[in-house]
Amino acid sequence: RRREIRSLMPVIKSLQGRLSQKRSLLVIPAHLNETDIEELYGDISGFEVIRDTHEAVLEAEYAFVCSGTATLETALIGTPLSLIYIANKWEYKIAKMVMKLPFVGLANLLYYFDGKEAMHPEFLQEDVTVGNLLKAYEEDDRSAYFKKSLELRKMLGGNCSSRVAEILAN
Repeated sequence: RRREIRSLMPVIKSLQGRLSQKRSLLVIPAHLNETDIEELYGDISGFEVIRDTHEAVLEAEYAFVCSGTATLETALIGTPLSLIYIANKWEYKIAKMVMKLPFVGLANLLYYFDGKEAMHPEFLQEDVTVGNLLKAYEEDDRSAYFKKSLELRKMLGGNCSSRVAEILAN
């Protein structure tokens, strides 16, 4: 999803500059070579590149995640996160008209269908700003989030994928 990367990287780089005292992990898919990385991401010298998503999420104190399934994986692991997503403006408008859901992230949708408040913040389109992301990071209650993660695991039981499908189907 090259357009997503190109849209989000300027914000991520600015945010990383504001969190410079922190270790900044950047997950890059294993199939991308150095030329692809330079073209898509630009200068990533301030980041530690990790090719394994689960390893990065386990090591991270907080994650800024741009994919629906990745948000669910991150939530199940227990790493606090903010979902960030910038789509083509016309695709986004059409999706908003068709989809009448209050959330994009799977963990938030599961919580919503279970009658609970959102598990993590979501920032879409013009709301993906350094200020919003920094505020979410700074205001996160990590112990409360971890409890929500445990609730999510319990909600899904042992067979997560079939349980997610069942909840969303209902």
